[in-house]
Amino acid sequence: ELQALASALRASESWQRLAVTRAALTEPDRQQLRIECMALRAAVSSEHVDEFEPHFALKRHQFREEQMREAIARLTGRAAAYANAFTDAADTVDFAVDGVLPQLVTYGRPKDIGAAADLDFLGENQITFQPTVPTFGTGMLVFVSDPLVEEVGQITGANFNFSNGVESNRVTLQLLSGAAASWGF
Repeated sequence: ELQALASALRASESWQRLAVTRAALTEPDRQQLRIECMALRAAVSSEHVDEFEPHFALKRHQFREEQMREAIARLTGRAAAYANAFTDAADTVDFAVDGVLPQLVTYGRPKDIGAAADLDFLGENQITFQPTVPTFGTGMLVFVSDPLVEEVGQITGANFNFSNGVESNRVTLQLLSGAAASWGF
């Protein structure tokens, strides 16, 4: 299962974009990144963070995140593209480690839930639909074999509605690009 997760990460759009932006870096771009990295290290040193907020962990974290956003905003051209791609790839890894891996350990291989009724695309990699199989829990990994989707995703929300004796449930799913192929669906 961990091999499949690693394959899915490598196949993700964010990881592919990171590879492309890394390959495009020139020496002046790398120099720009090194200079900004040194400035960022100084900005988030223990002394500066303590000076900003000596006690509250959330405020300290927010300060560090703001310093990171400001550092990335100062970058230009290919260096900025690389930094943004790196941030997206790091977010993908965080999602995999915090959201997907615990589900794999708990439930194993994603469950094939078949086709999706009343399918709506909400934006990049997110859908909502009416399940055609018994309900399942938020956080689970599922494979939607609907021809419009054919991908693994993590359930991020579920609405259960019973009105006038009619059940009308909806599930929101964050699609994990490339995951279906890595699990052999």
